[in-house]
Amino acid sequence: MSINTTSNAINVSSFSIDGELFDEDNLFRALNMIFRVMSAASGVLSLCTMLRIILHKNLRKQSSIIPFNIVLCDFISIALRYIPPSNKRQINVIIYTALLGSDLTSLLNILLVALQQFITIRVDPFGARGIITTPRTVAACVLSWIVPLSFTALLALNQTGIASIFLIMDTTILVTIGIFYLFLYRAISKGPPGVHISKQRKQENRQVFVTIVLVYVTTLIFRMMFRLLHLAMELFIGYQFLWPLTNIAITFSVVSNSLVYWWRLEEFRLILFKCKKYTSRPKKIDVLG
Repeated sequence: MSINTTSNAINVSSFSIDGELFDEDNLFRALNMIFRVMSAASGVLSLCTMLRIILHKNLRKQSSIIPFNIVLCDFISIALRYIPPSNKRQINVIIYTALLGSDLTSLLNILLVALQQFITIRVDPFGARGIITTPRTVAACVLSWIVPLSFTALLALNQTGIASIFLIMDTTILVTIGIFYLFLYRAISKGPPGVHISKQRKQENRQVFVTIVLVYVTTLIFRMMFRLLHLAMELFIGYQFLWPLTNIAITFSVVSNSLVYWWRLEEFRLILFKCKKYTSRPKKIDVLG
């Protein structure tokens, strides 16, 4: 690998592998094309997931509001990343601010899922106290959009170190989610104090827990990859191909969220089984005599 140093920056012009020369610009374009194909596919998958929740009567319920909001955040995040940079700085700032806000909103909703399940399992298992209601859930989702977008917009207006503050907040929320999930696991293991929970209810709680933990773990893994790639970009300034790799890492996070719902929820799996049954059905051939 040849490295040219100019103005204290590392400039990678090409890679040499077994005597073959690969231009870094071509690598950048190839990775960027992979990102665009993946983001288009993940956008379609997120859209299909939202439509499935809206159109299926068994999914149009209170417990689906926050998962729907998570997928909506993913869809908007991918759409914003798909927009090419503008020549006008103001437009780029608006897109960047909305992008960071939607990312924080997604994490806040993963935290809301953990909080909702903790209240449902430990605090108010039968809903007698009426702590969790549909209006409150909708209001929490709306606030999860307003607060991050307002905060990132304020940082952008003040021209503060928005990227550094975003990473700190992002990490703080991820750690908080992990702590909540530990409490949630203990709540599922012990159950609410003084209340008998049937085996079927315990099994349902475990299934929900595994689903939301999978969403959290996949988000955590790919966001850690995102951070490592950003760190590499700061250490090795000339490696331009790392930029599309950061977008690819976030795209994997978006895809994994929707795939978890399609894998874990029966209402989503039924579509796949119906499609498989339809495609495997032998076609009737009319013979005209």
